[in-house]
Amino acid sequence: MRLTRATVCLFLFMGFVCACEMVAWAGQPQETPGETNVAKGRRITKQVIAALGGPAYLNVQNVQCDGREATFGTAGTLMGFTLFRDTWLLPDKNRVEYFTKGEHTIVGFLMGSDDLLITHGGAMITVFNGKEGWTLDKSGVSNQPEDLIQNFNDQLKTDLNNVLRKRINEPGVDAEYAGTDLIDLKEAEWIEFTDREHRMMRLGIDKY
Repeated sequence: MRLTRATVCLFLFMGFVCACEMVAWAGQPQETPGETNVAKGRRITKQVIAALGGPAYLNVQNVQCDGREATFGTAGTLMGFTLFRDTWLLPDKNRVEYFTKGEHTIVGFLMGSDDLLITHGGAMITVFNGKEGWTLDKSGVSNQPEDLIQNFNDQLKTDLNNVLRKRINEPGVDAEYAGTDLIDLKEAEWIEFTDREHRMMRLGIDKY
């Protein structure tokens, strides 16, 4: 479910990029004849960063998000929800707090432990710090499984905020223009980011 929340946040982020990009294009240099896809990809990426706030966006140090996470059954019925607080100390420190009342099983599902049952409410906390991770609850502190830590770090590599703020300047990371498409019935352009480990991230931008 954390993957689901990440996907939702990504869509929100992409929507914000699309909205801002339309403004960013105004007054920007037009396409240069003979411009390569790599050069165009880099140019548009710079415009996206500028539209998001330029130095203010690049220099963000911490982020906090409060909300609710829900699960739905196969028929679309709401199975339950729980409150959460997601705090980042960029680039690789994350703390997520789940708040429950009374008997609750959804938190176990959200945390990747389907058999977890909370019988008296309270808070369940997951913490990641680079290559380390922990779970905190009423019983104390326990280490996160190695596969969850690896999954966390893999997600950092493909997170578009992290790509735009930091990874775009890493050796072997490229931004390439990948043509036009229709997204939600609107004409858009794709930028593809790749790294030396052959990961690929795609960003859709409203075409101005």
